[in-house]
Amino acid sequence: MTEPGTPPGQSSDVLVHAPAPREVDGLLAVPVHVRQLTVRVVLDASTRGGVADALLSYRVGPTSGCPLFDLRQSIDQAWLDGRPIAPARLRPRSVGEGPHATIRVLDLPQRV
Repeated sequence: MTEPGTPPGQSSDVLVHAPAPREVDGLLAVPVHVRQLTVRVVLDASTRGGVADALLSYRVGPTSGCPLFDLRQSIDQAWLDGRPIAPARLRPRSVGEGPHATIRVLDLPQRV
C-alpha cells in the first residue's frame, strides 16, 4: 500500500530505516529519499588532485522540514532546483555525539 502523494511505482516505505526527524541547530532535519545520483570525477595526476561534481535528485518525506545529508566532502558550489544557493546553506552541523558527529542540513525547509 502506498501513502497519498507517493509517486507512481515508488513504495511509501522507502524511508522506513531512515533516521527520525530531529532538531539540529534550531532546524527540523528530515531524511530524504535519494531518487537519483549522478557523479562525475576528474583526477589530475600532475597535481595529485581531483574534483567531483554530483547531481542529486531527492524527495523529503514523510515529514516536511530541512533535508539532511550525511556528506563529509567540502562543497564549493550548490544549486537547488536549478538556482544557485550559498554552500553555507549546507554547512556541517553538530548532532552532539562527538567531535566528528556532523551532518549537513539544508537550511531551506521543503514540503513533502
